[in-house]
Amino acid sequence: MRLSTGSGAEVFVFVALLAVAIATININSNGGVLTAFNKVLGVPSGAVEIVGEEGSKYLMIAQIRGRNAITQQRIDASFEVIKPLTQNDLLVKDKQGIVYRAGVSQESQILASQIQVQRSSPISVQLQSINLDSDDVYAAVENLPPERTYITGTLTIEDSEDLQLRTNPQQFNSITLQPAQGYAMAEGRSKTIAHLVSASPQEVAQQLGSYFATGSLIVRTINVRS
Repeated sequence: MRLSTGSGAEVFVFVALLAVAIATININSNGGVLTAFNKVLGVPSGAVEIVGEEGSKYLMIAQIRGRNAITQQRIDASFEVIKPLTQNDLLVKDKQGIVYRAGVSQESQILASQIQVQRSSPISVQLQSINLDSDDVYAAVENLPPERTYITGTLTIEDSEDLQLRTNPQQFNSITLQPAQGYAMAEGRSKTIAHLVSASPQEVAQQLGSYFATGSLIVRTINVRS
């Protein structure tokens, strides 16, 4: 039976064939079509996927459109990508070096309606592990490269009864604290767990440098090639 011109069935068949064609091209091009769509549309989850695929080879720049989660001020600016945080959020920093979580989650400082990412310079990534056993935190980080070095891990801070962090709700706090569970107070001493997520050596030195700690850290240094 011949379908009438402009019928819903014809439209359905056309859309189905188009979807199959796009899927076939995507498979044959190793994701190139979907990557191109994500770059054009700026879907946050697509931007995270692109960074996951290319972020170990290139410095990635994100053009973000959205609003400040607290002030509701409109944002349309470029940021350097540090790393993906979740399937929908990126960790980025502005030209002043201030770090933000950008995406669609409630924890984001920048609620993004669009994120378009592009390659910048090629990079190499160096990873280094640091283990502390009641060691001086400052001494552990003082010789790390100051530029594009990010520290992640968990430390148990000793004698931390006076430890307080300087935090800002409008930016990403790369060091957070929680009380050490199951530790009995003795002679007025306490222990605190510090969680680090892409903290800079300068921040670790300023916030935790006067303490001794036990734990493991992973240091990620990005070297931009000329």
